[in-house]
Amino acid sequence: MSNELFQKIISGDEKAFEIVFLKYFKSMCFNARLFGLSHDESKEVVQHTFLKFWEIKSRLQAQGPVENYLYKSLRNNCIDFARSQKKLQDKIDASLIANELPTSNDGDWVVYEELENKFRRTLENLPPQMKEIFVLSRIEGLKYKEIAERLGLSVKTVETQVSRALSRFRTELKDYLPFLLFLFIKIK
Repeated sequence: MSNELFQKIISGDEKAFEIVFLKYFKSMCFNARLFGLSHDESKEVVQHTFLKFWEIKSRLQAQGPVENYLYKSLRNNCIDFARSQKKLQDKIDASLIANELPTSNDGDWVVYEELENKFRRTLENLPPQMKEIFVLSRIEGLKYKEIAERLGLSVKTVETQVSRALSRFRTELKDYLPFLLFLFIKIK
């Protein structure tokens, strides 16, 4: 049955793909959690695994059960995700260290530390894809088109994800707006 479904998916049968998706999604999410991913991260990685599976279906050869292919792909995607998160955290840390810190008085420093912690928490709470897009756009300075090409997404998706991330930051950091204005005026 599994090989039969695999063959149908390779042929472009959407119904067969849906059957496999519904059958394995929860189990794969559980499996992804074993790699240390959060609930949302595991769902996103599993969705990414299924998306890539569908995108490259015509280049696959059904050798063995479909679940063997899916779980091997999931394992690789979880490892890639963990590596990207480590690189992302390293870049954020380097960026924060490289930025000029306020030095005028202890009050500014305390507020700056609070702001930095709130920024980090907000960034960490973004869904993985949104976080990756935000970092590529706002920290690495890539253009939307470059991000879209790098991640295999549409430019509109990148725009939407950045907009949503900025909205979350505005909501989470609204109490720090007066300090931010004061800080940027002092730096200039």
